[in-house]
Amino acid sequence: MNKTSYVMLALLALAGCSTPSAALKQADDGVAVTAALDLELRAFRKAEALSEQFVLNSVGYQKTKVIALNRAIGGNDLALVATGDASTLLVISEADKYLKRLAQLDVVATTATTDATKGTAAVLAPLPSTSETLTDTQAKFASFGKELSKETRLKEFKVIYDAVKDTVDKNKKKVSEASAAAASAPIN
Repeated sequence: MNKTSYVMLALLALAGCSTPSAALKQADDGVAVTAALDLELRAFRKAEALSEQFVLNSVGYQKTKVIALNRAIGGNDLALVATGDASTLLVISEADKYLKRLAQLDVVATTATTDATKGTAAVLAPLPSTSETLTDTQAKFASFGKELSKETRLKEFKVIYDAVKDTVDKNKKKVSEASAAAASAPIN
């Protein structure tokens, strides 16, 4: 039997082999892990959206309380001015200075909050959708989990056999050419 026959015999023997169960299990596990990852990412996005809504609701509630408090303070000041008491007017004057300073601080705080909100918005931006990528990954894992038919295996092994045979034939030709060249080469 020549070498080509041994290679063909080995390829035919391998054609009857099936995909190892470990490889099939690994493919199934890959599909399951990818599906679980997709579910967890969806749950994370939902929790992220709820958290953002909670923060927005909280900030809105705090703003309405500040507005109500400012109205109450303004109403008290008007009542005290109406009484005309000198000491009350001095207190109102000092309180007015205090409120103006608070208003300045409020502008600074609002600017800082706006800047922080922009930064937070960038950080809290929703994650890009991974569904398409995960679906593609699952499909690839699933393809590894399929047993190939005997016909498909034989076709694949025929391609390998033909490639090996061509290489062997080319190398035989090169060996023949090298031997002929060596035989005709002058000896010094």
